[in-house]
Amino acid sequence: MADLMAGPNAPLTKAFISCGWRCLTVDWLLDASHDLSDERRQQSLSSQLEEAIFIAAAIDCSTKSRAREIPRKFGGGRPAPGPLRSEVYPDGLPHLTSRDARRVDMDNKACNYILGEIQKLRDRGGGSVRENPARSLHWWTSTEVTMWESGQWFDTAYAACTLGGARCKHQVLRHNVEEIQRPPPAKCHHVHDPQEWTPYTSGGQRVYPSKEEAEYTAVLAFSIAVSASWWAVRTGLAKLHVPRMPTFLSVGRREHWLDMDPRAMREWAMAPLAVTLGLTESLRAERPGLPVRKLVKDVMIENSRLPRKTLYVGRGSFHHRLSTTKWKSPWTPGHNCEAGEWPARYIVHIRTSPLRDALHELSGMELGSNYAKPICSSAHRPFLRRHSTWG
Repeated sequence: MADLMAGPNAPLTKAFISCGWRCLTVDWLLDASHDLSDERRQQSLSSQLEEAIFIAAAIDCSTKSRAREIPRKFGGGRPAPGPLRSEVYPDGLPHLTSRDARRVDMDNKACNYILGEIQKLRDRGGGSVRENPARSLHWWTSTEVTMWESGQWFDTAYAACTLGGARCKHQVLRHNVEEIQRPPPAKCHHVHDPQEWTPYTSGGQRVYPSKEEAEYTAVLAFSIAVSASWWAVRTGLAKLHVPRMPTFLSVGRREHWLDMDPRAMREWAMAPLAVTLGLTESLRAERPGLPVRKLVKDVMIENSRLPRKTLYVGRGSFHHRLSTTKWKSPWTPGHNCEAGEWPARYIVHIRTSPLRDALHELSGMELGSNYAKPICSSAHRPFLRRHSTWG
């Protein structure tokens, strides 16, 4: 899998590695030589992409954002950057300054190169997914429109808040993978703060919510990786353990999510979500000592005891009556939080308490919990039945 414009934390790469893939990660924030507008870099990367069976691209939308169309001013009265494109001129407005014209040109070169490689991969039987905001002017660019009119691509719309985001952000995945086309419902039915996108000041710094929400959430990264794994197995391109899909949540309240550190839904949540989904075998090669999640009922030995190197981390249960430990979550879904928010709140709890300095105690351990998550959501079961040979 090739992860193009992966971002500095490369969440998709981490999710795909957890699912058993080998990954090529490309982003100029990781390596200054990864400039995809540079023809020399394009030539060297093209030979590497010939080995890929899947490409994921979080295409840069900084010059294509509709936010630029909103007249705004910074604190000192200085006007905010204006639009660089429009639906009439999606490849760049005429009469741009030389600096803006160069920026748009570089963006077009990088984007057209990525789309060309994606088309070549599709023509040789591979899969791909590319992402942008639903209203991004990227979808109006000439290369993208030509590819869309070929009838070879599907669009899957989703709200980022249904996949672990704090704010309602409407996004689109364009792809040629049937498994991505049939996800659980991902439309927003949450209650949101009406001012959730308003910039605010924290610690003397101006904070723009769009920056907080730019990186893929852990749930989104794993949902793409899991869907791609299902596709690779179904098409016979790979032999993989078929992983379960993370949970999509489209209802509940999201106002108080704005108080949580956005990393709790993103980089901090990657390894915990991999453990929850049972995807630690491949990840442990890169992170030795990563704990494994087990069900208490499957590992308990005589006299209601747990084996050595097994630690109970659950909230307690009448079925086994094991004593809770310091790792017990203070958050209980349905009691003091909603079902979708307790993992992020628990991560924040660990990160901001003395438990952070005790994490080494979990190295190589089996973590005993009470209940198993369902193998897949009900929305996926009809699809799985149609492909029962997956096992």
